Amino acid sequence: MDRGKTESRGLQIDISSVMRRFIKEGFYILLVAASVAMLYGVFINFTYKDQFSATTTMIVKSRQTSNSSMRRMNASETAASFQEVINTNLLQKKVAKEMGISTLPGEIQCSLIENTNLITLTVTAASPKDVVNVMNGIIKHYDVVMDSLIGETSIQILDEMNVPYQSISRTTQWMMIGKVFVAVLILLCAVLFLYDILRDDIKNEKEVEKKLDTKLYSIIYYEKINYGIRNFIKRKKNIGLTITNPSIGFGFTETYQKIATKVEYSLGSDKQVLLVTSMNENEGKSTVAANIALTLAQRDKSVLLVDADLRKPAQYKLLGVEYPEKSKQISDLLMGKADYKQTVVYDKETRLTLLAGSNATADTAGMFDQDRLKGIFNELKNDFDYIIIDTPPLFAAADTEEFLSVAEAGLLVIQQNYSKVKDINDGIDVFRMASCELLGCVLNGVQTSPVSIRKNAYDYAYNSRYSYGYGGYGQNYGKKSRYGYGYGKTNPYDQKKRGKNQINNDKEQKDE
Repeated sequence: MDRGKTESRGLQIDISSVMRRFIKEGFYILLVAASVAMLYGVFINFTYKDQFSATTTMIVKSRQTSNSSMRRMNASETAASFQEVINTNLLQKKVAKEMGISTLPGEIQCSLIENTNLITLTVTAASPKDVVNVMNGIIKHYDVVMDSLIGETSIQILDEMNVPYQSISRTTQWMMIGKVFVAVLILLCAVLFLYDILRDDIKNEKEVEKKLDTKLYSIIYYEKINYGIRNFIKRKKNIGLTITNPSIGFGFTETYQKIATKVEYSLGSDKQVLLVTSMNENEGKSTVAANIALTLAQRDKSVLLVDADLRKPAQYKLLGVEYPEKSKQISDLLMGKADYKQTVVYDKETRLTLLAGSNATADTAGMFDQDRLKGIFNELKNDFDYIIIDTPPLFAAADTEEFLSVAEAGLLVIQQNYSKVKDINDGIDVFRMASCELLGCVLNGVQTSPVSIRKNAYDYAYNSRYSYGYGGYGQNYGKKSRYGYGYGKTNPYDQKKRGKNQINNDKEQKDE
């Protein structure tokens, strides 16, 4: 495989892609952060023990000097000595004996207020009663011990002990939980940011030809439908994202007009069979195949849309086809149990013929006899101008490779921010090893802004005003199927014959 045409971009940041990732995953990030914070709250609720504290303020007075700097120096020395006194066994035993216990509960701290001769004494214990008893015991007995240690200074009570308060209040606990939530949220956002910039996928149209071994065939921008107020009021059913949907914007329809024109030019006069696939599921390949087929059918071409995804058929849902019980389907044709004219359905309104089915087939082994498959498509090419094949994703099943032998050209549908570049290039190699020419990739669901914006007012007005130009397609979707079954009198094969006769007549007139 020649990868010389692709470029290594290095580490670049697509802000729009990062923002879309945050919007898409934002709810889950918030959920995880909230869950972690809640678990932390439960943890501290079960493990935390209430603590109460009380503080009193004392002043250090010198008996010999009136100099302020000397007073502060003596205060500093006295505070250190006072802490030593508190920690002595002599004082603690006296206080504990009065309380009727062997050891003092809680902690006792002594500190000097900076640039002053004031000392704060703080007692912390498991209950307010213990705090009060310990504080009173220290105040009652400290002077006896201090007199024996320091003779030039004295310590007097300046402020009486305050009411014991909780060291960590409920408000503080909630603040701690909030900090955990914010910390986890920031961490997850950083991880998601790194994930987006390090994930080697297709983030915008410029990356296609830089990273992939094929060209960009077309871009299909994100289209949002079925969520408007009008649809809600009319209680419309969630119908497919096809050009026959009256809710679709004009820009979306015009995009497929351009794609169909390119397909006609790319296939030319010697090719008829176009295969549409993707690398993975949910990249929109069935919608792309259906819309190309519908657009070509609008141009008075006889078009057959083949749903070759036998494991997960989707075209019958997308186009609103209902298969009667025991009706012949594509699986019967592939196994040689029916003629193709018994399995196709034709829609007079869209002028599209569909070869599909509604029955999912888990095991397709034995369905693909190459001689029979080639014989079927040779017969189909005699009766249709174009055959569009919607195949399974390349990485989902091996069935696609069976149809590569009968397809003459192919399109690879890539969803923005979805499949990895390595996987896409491996899929391109599959085309190179087959006889099917890869025309390029269709970048689907492209969003150029972080938030998907609904079609603008101009598109909406244009589509509403001129939708009759496409015959009002889609107004019967969700109702009884308008498709006729079998090889009826009104069919596209006669259209192709009339078309060929018209071409011959034009040539004769030109020669004359």
